[in-house]
Amino acid sequence: RPRLLVAALALHHARALSSTIPRAAKRLTEAHVEKYSRDGVLVVRNVVDAAAVDELRAVVEGCVASPGPFAEDLAPGVVAPGGDRKWNYFTDLELSTRHPALRAFATDGAAAAVAARLMDSETATFFYDQLFVKPRENEIARAASTVWHQDLSYWAIDGDQICSVAIALDDHASDEGLYFVPGSHRGDERAPVHFATGKPYQAAAGLAPPTAPAAATSFDVS
Repeated sequence: RPRLLVAALALHHARALSSTIPRAAKRLTEAHVEKYSRDGVLVVRNVVDAAAVDELRAVVEGCVASPGPFAEDLAPGVVAPGGDRKWNYFTDLELSTRHPALRAFATDGAAAAVAARLMDSETATFFYDQLFVKPRENEIARAASTVWHQDLSYWAIDGDQICSVAIALDDHASDEGLYFVPGSHRGDERAPVHFATGKPYQAAAGLAPPTAPAAATSFDVS
């Protein structure tokens, strides 16, 4: 089942000691920083090792088994005769507040250092996390797609040095992955809409609705 862990990080003014910077962040060059600034997206490989991925996968199973108050089905499921919920396209927020391993990964793992480097900052502050689980064998989930959107319009923050870190915990085909419109982060802000229904949120007032782009780019994460 494709599982995707997303963590958002925003700029924080503090200094990180060079001796504590993970190797993945040290590999990044000015060319990477410039590309990220221009396109708004960059694939960085070998940030999370196999042991950490296995640990995150195990935690994700617990997250789905014991969902939090923000858990939601983005392709609405059904209730089994025994009353158990069947999730099709599972998502949940703020998991790191309930699962210490996720909190430790967000605050002590290499992803934050990579984000800080790409934002051309000395450090990054953890903002929130979100989990998406879309089982490949589930026909309803497989047919569901996430609406085109801009992350920033969903958040109660503002600024230019904000980075979403998306970590794929499973192998999947390119047409099951994320698509991006390079450079769109510098365009007009689009209205936030509910992923399952497409209905605009209250914060959407005055903003143009999201529209499918004429061209988009898929990034190979295999």
